[in-house]
Amino acid sequence: MSAGASRVPVKATRCVIWHPRRQPVDAELIGALRAKSIELSHRADNEFAAFAALCTLAKSADAAHTATVLLIVEPKSHPAATQLAKLLQRYPLHTTLWVYDRTTTPRLRAASPRDLGEPAAAVPMAAKPAEAPKLRLASDEPTPASVPEAPSPAHLLTDEELALLLATDPKKEL
Repeated sequence: MSAGASRVPVKATRCVIWHPRRQPVDAELIGALRAKSIELSHRADNEFAAFAALCTLAKSADAAHTATVLLIVEPKSHPAATQLAKLLQRYPLHTTLWVYDRTTTPRLRAASPRDLGEPAAAVPMAAKPAEAPKLRLASDEPTPASVPEAPSPAHLLTDEELALLLATDPKKEL
């Protein structure tokens, strides 16, 4: 997309809620999301179901016109939250992380590394664009690591050995 092109406006926000097993999602949370016109797309009780739901939403036909949120309910009860956050950085699912924690203020907020149990520098929360692989063309000069080493003199043939190998009559002496 060129610098002068306009972005496609977001028409809706879809939310995947990842909640602890055997614990219902707080009715107050669902009410707050619906009041803000956020569509509750999926509910997951494990990291695999949450990631699968995010992948499904990313491949949907209206993905370009919607924002996707992964809402982690009670993040300290999910040991795999950090790994899932790192996985979301690796794949271009364009997902924003939110957390809902009843014990903190504000309860519903954007996720921070501290929420996921990691030091601040360990889990980047903003999506990074994937870097294009760096290619070396055949005409480029080789890097020092790819230059083959010259064979050691011990592996070279002497003049006599070379003459014997090149001689048409092996019994002929030099």
